[in-house]
Amino acid sequence: MKKPATRKLLQIALLLLVLGIWGMAGYRFLKSGEEPFIEIAEPVKKKNGVAFQKSDYVLMLNYRDPFLNNIDAPEEEIEEEQTVADNAPPPPPPPPVVWPSFEYHGQLKSGKDKGPIALVTVNGKQHLLQSGEIFQGIRIVKLYLDSARFTYSGEMKTFIAN
Repeated sequence: MKKPATRKLLQIALLLLVLGIWGMAGYRFLKSGEEPFIEIAEPVKKKNGVAFQKSDYVLMLNYRDPFLNNIDAPEEEIEEEQTVADNAPPPPPPPPVVWPSFEYHGQLKSGKDKGPIALVTVNGKQHLLQSGEIFQGIRIVKLYLDSARFTYSGEMKTFIAN
């Protein structure tokens, strides 16, 4: 165990060290308020009131476009027929897909190595379906632990287990 006198001396030494560090920081802060030394460079030439410096290099802009994968993409001319087509009304949106009465209740583990089986109710009747199987136009895309993803007539939906 340390004696109280040595602890007191250690505290005083640390206090003096902290005061010294803060004193140096304060001195630098107060000294920074003085006017800094500015080095004068060559005068800049002005042309029409705008300052410029002449460079000794030239940019070569004939590299290939990384997005179009070609060097010089020809600019396409805009035809008058395209402007008429732009003013045409947009095609009507496709009719919404009406899903049959459908509920996803969860998945069951099969004793065989076929993978999980989904328990679903379609039009009031319960069925057991595997991933990828199609029943009355409804296809199981993927089974998750708490949900499943289904498609019907090109529309994809995710159902959470009830």
